[in-house]
Amino acid sequence: MRFQNVIIIFTCILTLIPLLARGDEYMSVQEFSRIHPEQAMLTRQFTSLVRGKGYPIAQGVQKQAVRIAFVCPGKQISDYWRRSILSLRKRMDEIGIRYELSEYFSKPAVDYRTQERQMKITLDEKPDYLVFTLDIRTHRRVIERIITKGRPRLILQNITTPLWAWESKQPFLYVGFDHARGTELLARYFLEQTRRCPARNRKHGKNPGERVGWRWP
Repeated sequence: MRFQNVIIIFTCILTLIPLLARGDEYMSVQEFSRIHPEQAMLTRQFTSLVRGKGYPIAQGVQKQAVRIAFVCPGKQISDYWRRSILSLRKRMDEIGIRYELSEYFSKPAVDYRTQERQMKITLDEKPDYLVFTLDIRTHRRVIERIITKGRPRLILQNITTPLWAWESKQPFLYVGFDHARGTELLARYFLEQTRRCPARNRKHGKNPGERVGWRWP
């Protein structure tokens, strides 16, 4: 099989994975934006703020330190969660926000009992914001209780597929990487690179079917 055909099959599979995983229980980013068109503008504004420089808040605006708690599956090889917390700390320091931040780590998907204990401790502390995730189905019941109560403000990280069941009452914020959009961009990139392969091979004296090394732009 030619390398170009392998890339095409690979990118097609990547594009289908989010659709197969989502099912009818979850809505995509596009569906959520269609139902709530105002969210598309908020997303663009939020993205612009994240990418831009932080500006110090005015003196006297913040009356007391904001309390933030992370209950997340940070005990894993990936440093995603730890880097997320570090980024948040640095950003708040840059802006001049006074804060108290608690971190509770557990293993992903298999450590629910630990997360349950951590969640109880966290809710007893009554933070202003709680950063959590929807890693396993059991999390859903915990999330729904917090949403119904309305406190603390719930930030769901690493999830961009809201549940249809939460349509009438949503968490405070969803934060995450849109995997469907990401795979689409990857597919386009690899297809574009594949189209350039013959010309690149001829330039370097290689056979059109010979594998060429890839480099991210």
